[in-house]
Parts: sequence; structure tokens; C-alpha cells
Amino acid sequence: MSHPKIPTGHLDESKTLELLQSIETRGGSVAFKRDPTLFQDVIDQINATKTREEVVIDRLQEAKLISPKEYEGQITVVKEWAADHSDEEVQKLIPLFDKLQVNPDDGSTLDTLKNKIGIISNERRYGEDCKRRILEFLEAFEGLGGSEGYKKHIESTHPPAAATQKEAVDSDGYTWVSASGWIVSTWIIDWMAVHTADSHKGSGYVWGVGLGYMGFWGSLGHLPWDKMMSATNSVFFYTLTVGIEFTVFDFYISGSQVAALNTISAGVLLGIGFSGSINWVTE
Repeated sequence: MSHPKIPTGHLDESKTLELLQSIETRGGSVAFKRDPTLFQDVIDQINATKTREEVVIDRLQEAKLISPKEYEGQITVVKEWAADHSDEEVQKLIPLFDKLQVNPDDGSTLDTLKNKIGIISNERRYGEDCKRRILEFLEAFEGLGGSEGYKKHIESTHPPAAATQKEAVDSDGYTWVSASGWIVSTWIIDWMAVHTADSHKGSGYVWGVGLGYMGFWGSLGHLPWDKMMSATNSVFFYTLTVGIEFTVFDFYISGSQVAALNTISAGVLLGIGFSGSINWVTE
């Protein structure tokens, strides 16, 4: 399959690469733990983008204007998002999501949710939690191969496994299960989570173009779960439009495809994730 070119034109790729290389020169996440003040430019860059919480509420407000069905679907997705975060404050938002689903026209509840998310987001930017947010980004950056990984991301049009890929397993040999999930971007890295109807969860990071939030739902075709969970999966995803917008995710272990997730997507995420990784667990 031919994969579309990664749309990175809205980023200044050379300046982004310079900043990423300077992160490595300064010592990366290990140095950040010792002295966060060495990374003020990185903090400023990430704080200039919306927090996950702000992106989620923006998407919810947009869905409310589109249609009741879209709104209800996004409520389900953002509840999954909240459930995936162990922060006590974020967990407290779930009852508000429930109330919104029952009363989709309750603007006051949506305003309350937005205000609470604003408080959480300010803590993400300027409070003690800021350090956790930046450290999470730095560790994800390193896990994706650092600045060299980013260079490959902006230069390539194919998933990393494609060049050495062994013969992929025929999709007829897959077990198919319903799945849903979401992706949220912070600057140039996307965080993704996938939940399946048979109680498995995959989560990890991928290079992205750093804009937006996307919820998705569809069908996952996969090899046996013991194989899927035996190692970190490389993941590549791309968005296509054929009448409706849908997103295809391909998963690989050691160059061999082990799963495919075909989804309908709803969101404003401009992006093709590349050279990412995801780990599966039983929920």
C-alpha cells in the first residue's frame, strides 16, 4: 500500500529540528530532572500549544454545533480520555460528562466543564504539574528516537517497517473486534489510546504534526493477543477521505504486520503519525 506524504508544511521543520537537537545537547530528560530551568525554551514552546484538556473541550464544543449524534459520540470518547488519566482532578470531570450526555443542551454544564478544565490547564502550564507534563514530552521524544527519529519522520512517506517488512499476515487470519480510542497532540508528538470490546488496551506515542484531537471507532483485526502483547508494536496511521473521513492504523512487530485498525474518525487532528510505538495490556 502506498502511504500519503506527511503534511508538515505548517511547521518550520529546520527550527524544530534545531530545538530538538539542542534538547539532546543539554542532556534531555535526565538533565531536566536535575535543573528544569535549562529547558525554559522547551517549556515555552509546549505551553504555547493547548493542553490535552483544552483540546478535548474545544472538540466537545465543536461537536455540539455539528449534530446530536456527533456530540454524543464525542462524550463517550472524552469519558475514555478522562478514564485514561489518573489525575484526581481529571477523574472528577467524568460525572460532568455523564450529565452532558443526558442533557446535551445544558450550556451551563458545558461552561462549568470548560472553567474546570481551564483551572487544570493552568496547573499543567504553571504549577508543579508543569514539570510532569514537560518530562512526559521529553521521555516520549527520546522514546521515538530523538532528533534522528524526527528527521526520518519528516523525510519519509512510508511506515518504518515497510522497507524491511516480511510478508504480512493475510487479514483473513485476523480476529476482528470492535475498538475505539482517541489521539491528542502536544506540539509534534501525539499520545494515543485504543480500547477494544474484549477488554484490551493499547497506548503509546507517535510522531505527529501536533495539531488537534481525534476520536475514532471501528474494527481491529489482529493476531492472537499473546503475540500482540509479546513486544512493543510499531504503529503508522493515515487519514483518508472517501465520502467520509476514516483513519487506518497499521501495527508491526519486528517488521511483520500483526494488526490493522480501520476506523471512522471525528476530529480536527491534521496528521499522519509515523514511527510510533504502542504497548497492549489486558484491562
